[in-house]
Amino acid sequence: SAFLGAIAYESYIHIPGIRGAERTNRMLQAASEPSHVDTLIDNLSGFKDNWDPLERGDHPVFWHIPKSGGSSIKNYLGSCYGMVMASEVGVKEHHERDIRLKVIVNKGNNRFVNVDTTTVQGIRRAKEMGFADSGLAGVTISPLLYDIETLFSKAKPGRVFAFFRDPIDRAISMFNYLQYAEWEPTYNGKLRTMTLDDYARSDFIEDNMLTRMLVNKKRGALSEKDVTTAADVIRRKVLVGLMSDIGKSLDRFERFFEWQFHDTRVQEECRQNLLTFGGNANKMKAEKPERGSATYEALAAKNRFDIRLYSYIQKVFDEQECFVQSKPNDYRLLPP
Repeated sequence: SAFLGAIAYESYIHIPGIRGAERTNRMLQAASEPSHVDTLIDNLSGFKDNWDPLERGDHPVFWHIPKSGGSSIKNYLGSCYGMVMASEVGVKEHHERDIRLKVIVNKGNNRFVNVDTTTVQGIRRAKEMGFADSGLAGVTISPLLYDIETLFSKAKPGRVFAFFRDPIDRAISMFNYLQYAEWEPTYNGKLRTMTLDDYARSDFIEDNMLTRMLVNKKRGALSEKDVTTAADVIRRKVLVGLMSDIGKSLDRFERFFEWQFHDTRVQEECRQNLLTFGGNANKMKAEKPERGSATYEALAAKNRFDIRLYSYIQKVFDEQECFVQSKPNDYRLLPP
């Protein structure tokens, strides 16, 4: 795509013959070059850059992009690893009234800090309560990239990782979900009787949601500069996982953050169950239309920037292997 040429960094362009330390050195050199999106990146200064070495105290932040494998990673970290998580679950059963931070155990026997990191108000409360300094959570989960950054700083930095999904597949999954999600405040009964083609041509479908989330632009027309900026945010701030390759993505996260099992047999069985059955499923299923069909093209028109961005993200996923190349593939299975 043309916009990829605007990102003049060798770090995420395939360079034949360059491997190992040489590729990493080129990446680090490219990272030091000035970027035209420095102002926006400054708003994410509480997150370390991808190429910064992992240090004790770096806090994993899972950026939850809707309908992109978020339920799977939350189940994995909570059920298989037993991590203490910060999400929206911690304020259920009236824990939003708590005046001190603590870890609570829910009915599923998963552990959460008593904060809500999925809303602006909840993030503000968490900051006022000293969440980042508490060290209570092993991972923080939020869909709000720019808001959740405010919990962190250069002294107490976050490190972002995320799952990404083909935009057409994500749009169809969202349609399947919205057709029956009566508990959602934005639920509209009209969706239940819509076809996928109706949805693709309606005002209900999202407009390049991923690009908008990355450039913090909820409304208004998007431009070529926006998609280039979104790509630069990914390049610098997000450790990429792909929903199309969950197993390899989990390996990548584990190697990067140096997560290890403490009960290999039980936890590996938990992992395999998750990879086999997934973390969530839509009740209603609209099939993916054939590429080139009228419905497919209508979906693509609403996601044209996201489609180009996703193509770039796939390249980033391949290139980010250099961040973990010194660690074995089954890092989780190594003795602590």
